[in-house]
Amino acid sequence: MPSKEEIRKEKALKLFIDIREIVVNLYTRYLDEKYFEDINDYGKAVSPEIEKIGGKLVKFNKRPFGFDYELSDAKYRISLNSKGNYSYKRIG
Repeated sequence: MPSKEEIRKEKALKLFIDIREIVVNLYTRYLDEKYFEDINDYGKAVSPEIEKIGGKLVKFNKRPFGFDYELSDAKYRISLNSKGNYSYKRIG
């Protein structure tokens, strides 16, 4: 039986894979609309996906573009930089 930590890591990886297209689309939109739209509104597009795995959006970031979220007892960041590098990491 997998431990709670293993389950959490699996969920974080699944979200990272599943949400890639949404993040790329939001980044493309952000490049066009960054002077007109509130970055926090972008959280509305990712929150439902985070909630599906039992997590909670903490904040959306401009640099690096992406968001922080909490899952169980950990905090993660998913980001996409200007060179197209899509990544995630545990930040807390």
